[in-house]
Formats: sequence, C-alpha cells, structure tokens
Amino acid sequence: MLDHPTHDQLRALRLDGMADAFAELQGRDDAGDLSHAEWLGLLIDREAANRSTRKFQSRMRAAKLRHVGACIEDVDFRTPRKLDKALFQRLATGRWIDESQNLLITGPCGVGKTWLACALGQKACRDGTGSTVIPSQLPVEAWHAVVDEPTFSDAILDRQIHNAHRFTLDGPSLRKTTDAASAVPK
Repeated sequence: MLDHPTHDQLRALRLDGMADAFAELQGRDDAGDLSHAEWLGLLIDREAANRSTRKFQSRMRAAKLRHVGACIEDVDFRTPRKLDKALFQRLATGRWIDESQNLLITGPCGVGKTWLACALGQKACRDGTGSTVIPSQLPVEAWHAVVDEPTFSDAILDRQIHNAHRFTLDGPSLRKTTDAASAVPK
C-alpha cells in the first residue's frame, strides 16, 4: 500500500477516488511527464466518477428494483404486447420525471409490466431523478373498487392518475414464451 502523507490525507477527507488515482499515478513510470494541471485534472476526474458511481449504486439499492438488470436499451419492441414505442422512447428521456409526472403500466400477467417499470427505474437511477411508476394487472378503471373507502380512493387516485402517462399492455405471457423457447433442445 502506498505510504504517502497526501494519500493518507485524501483518504481522511474521504476523497477515495482521488486517493486511488493518486496511488496509480505514483506507481506509473511516466507520471513525471504530467504537468501539475494534468495531475490535478486526473485526480478530480476520478473523484467525480467515483462519487457518481456511489450515488448511482445508492439510488439502485434504495429503489429495490426486482429486475436490477433491466434497462431501457434492452426493451424489445417486437414483442406483441401493444407497447407504444414512441411514448416509451419519450419516457426514456426522463423528462416526465423532471416534470414530476407518474407512469401507470397495466395489463395481464406476464406481459412485462414490472420489467418495463424496472428498466425505467434503472434509467431514473442513472439520471439521479425520481417519480412514481405503478405496474398493475388491474385496469385503472377498477382501482376505485379495490380501495374500500371512497374518500381515500379519490385522494390517492387523483394524485397518481392526474399527471400520469399510461401504458395498457396486452398480449401473451412473455414468461410462457421464454420458458417454451428454453425447453426446446438445441
């Protein structure tokens, strides 16, 4: 381990990205060829990247996404589930989150509601913003009947539905399609 007062001070200040970059630079043969400004720039860049990564990881832990590997880049628009591609691509920009809007994704079991919600959630964690995404098998029109108290259902649903984008998916279960494809011998 590097034993240098600057390295120790960086660690003490919790500048771990800078400390790691400092240790790497100290170990390079060509480190003397870098100017002071280049050294400082590399240290700052590493610290910024380190902090960004830690914030993303923290947001992902807090989000508790069921499908942590789901991402918007992997969405299959060819699957027959009536996914509005143009709307999904607009949502993928994250502007809806900046505008404090919500998203409701409804449809039958297995069409990918939760996966799509997780993909958008992962994108939100990358961007550092937040909003509400509700995937549900129940159509929005049936939500009032589920909440037994009319006053509560009106208050809750008004807040969630008022400024929400909606996807109503339909089609065969993707789980059955995936299971059947994996059972076929190659």
